[in-house]
Amino acid sequence: MLKEAKKKEMETPMKKPDINFFKPVKILGRDLLLKTLPKIIEGTNDRVKQDESQVTYGFIIKKEDERIDFSKKRRQIINLIRGLNDKPGAYCYFEGKVLKVYDAYITDNVVSGFDGEITKIYKDGIGVKVSNGEIVLTTVKQEEKKYNES
Repeated sequence: MLKEAKKKEMETPMKKPDINFFKPVKILGRDLLLKTLPKIIEGTNDRVKQDESQVTYGFIIKKEDERIDFSKKRRQIINLIRGLNDKPGAYCYFEGKVLKVYDAYITDNVVSGFDGEITKIYKDGIGVKVSNGEIVLTTVKQEEKKYNES
């Protein structure tokens, strides 16, 4: 039997605005599955028919969509990093090598230089000049080359 949907909200325990929200969400997802799966198996869960007029589709993400364009604004870059975290991950180049970027934050610092230039090395990351200021890349990893067996 289909029922009308009831909106239920859950809060994530985040201390500060943090783009790496997957850890608390994973815990909430686990808890929700443990609560919901038995009801699904027993057939006692509330079932809600999807409104087909509200359906949206995402586009296929291409490699070039993942590249960070430091000539964009701070918020656009942070949203790109956040949206691609943790897979596939945003990336940029440093000394000809691909760096995957998984976490970053915005500063209020006024910086000069060209977009993409390293502005400062902080205790928690690398400052980079963008079109309207600076962001700090806090979690980066050099992309590993795939092993090609011949």
